[in-house]
Amino acid sequence: MRFFDPESGRTSEADEQTAPRTELEFSGTVLERLPDGLVAIGRDRSIVMLNTLARTYLGLGKTQPDDIQSLVDTTQVDLTDIVVALQSGVATDVITQAADGRPILSSIRFLRDANKGDIGVTIILRDLQMLDRQRKLAAGARLPDRFKFTKDKDAAVDFAAQRRLSDVIDTIVKKGERALSVGARILLSGESGSGKTELAKHLHRQVGNPEEPFIHVNCGPIPEQLFESEMFGHAKGAFTGAISDHVGAAEEANGGTLFLDEICEMDLDLQAKLLRFIQTGTYRRVGDSRDRPTNIRFVCATNKDPLEYVQLGRFREDLYYRLHVVPIHMPPLRERATDIAMLARRFLKDYAAVERKRFRGFADETMAIIQGYPWPGNVRQLENVIRNVVVLHDGDLVTPEMLPRLPVPQPGHVAVQAAAPNPVQPGAYAQPGQQPAPVMPQADVGAGVSAASAEDILVRPLVELEMMAIDAAIAKFDGNITQAARVMDISTSTIYRKQMAWEKRKQGH
Repeated sequence: MRFFDPESGRTSEADEQTAPRTELEFSGTVLERLPDGLVAIGRDRSIVMLNTLARTYLGLGKTQPDDIQSLVDTTQVDLTDIVVALQSGVATDVITQAADGRPILSSIRFLRDANKGDIGVTIILRDLQMLDRQRKLAAGARLPDRFKFTKDKDAAVDFAAQRRLSDVIDTIVKKGERALSVGARILLSGESGSGKTELAKHLHRQVGNPEEPFIHVNCGPIPEQLFESEMFGHAKGAFTGAISDHVGAAEEANGGTLFLDEICEMDLDLQAKLLRFIQTGTYRRVGDSRDRPTNIRFVCATNKDPLEYVQLGRFREDLYYRLHVVPIHMPPLRERATDIAMLARRFLKDYAAVERKRFRGFADETMAIIQGYPWPGNVRQLENVIRNVVVLHDGDLVTPEMLPRLPVPQPGHVAVQAAAPNPVQPGAYAQPGQQPAPVMPQADVGAGVSAASAEDILVRPLVELEMMAIDAAIAKFDGNITQAARVMDISTSTIYRKQMAWEKRKQGH
């Protein structure tokens, strides 16, 4: 019997005992390398296989569900339509939403034997955004956003104003400008939403000129199968559907800045290709035989600890040291007390102009709330809160009742010392006509909680305690309700239902 060895890439003879195992390994390798997610279900509706993309789309992590019911219980995705289709026994296609929010086409196909008996089901999960992008590329369209889906009407962070008020930001900006001006590679780190992307754009504007390109590549969502084409481009006829030459990010960024976001999320195989590109300063289009030189300033960013990822074997050590020339840490907003009021006023001014609203400032008690809250979502969360206020309300001043309800922060997110005379409990916004609630004193670590503190926290209506727990879970996962529901062992619909009931209860008071 002849078999294929996936390690050597050769076909050779094997005995009857070796062949089945090797053929199974080969089949597993083929299914794992598919550009789509695959869920294979047996006759008894047990889960036979889940490839890596399927796990990513379904938000399963390392969890191994045994059957359809355990898959429904453990996934972060609403599988109602898929379950209904499975029960119907009819092949169909349904559109669902992946764990990260992207639209997914789920193709359900029933497997039959020669006698048309049921032997299983396959569910193929395809990223609709990726399919649409490839369709446009095949038609010759140029898509400069490169997996970066930006919001229109965004308010830009003004680092020029921040550095005048904050010594920390001034030091960071000076360090970045000096490094980028001589072509040194910069590695930005910091929590999600802390302003790394805006800092990269600011450094590019300060060092370059308006004609130089700034290309933003979000490394996280790029599948291995598309990385070389997206990063380096491809020649006409390089593969099926390549009906024209395609310019990659490396060529588009030539003479300017290439911003590699979420660098730690890149697959290890892709890291090796990126390392060669950085080392040689040349690239080759897919399907081409010519190396092309390029002159690029590199700025990379991550919200992870890259050295920890190196120690875990998830990030190449040689690539880490290639990128770690000038490391810059962007501190979270809660550690930049002087920035909070300035950013809030800037966002209010910009969004009021965009939405044509009258707002000219914040009431004192409102600013006390804003400065007393630790902002676990950083600048992005503050921006979204101000935008919410401007879109839903109008007036001369932003009052406390206009603020949306914020999640109760986790213990690690300590409120900054604001200049406000009466600090407030983070997330405890006043009802119309009421004053903001004061901050409760925090007990020392290991000293226990005083009876008064425990009474203040626990002696409340049960619905308020429920919402405090839900808010804390949502804050822990940076606003991801699906993950919060999973940790709390409830459904996402339960959270939404309780939030709606809470809002109705507030309106009824």
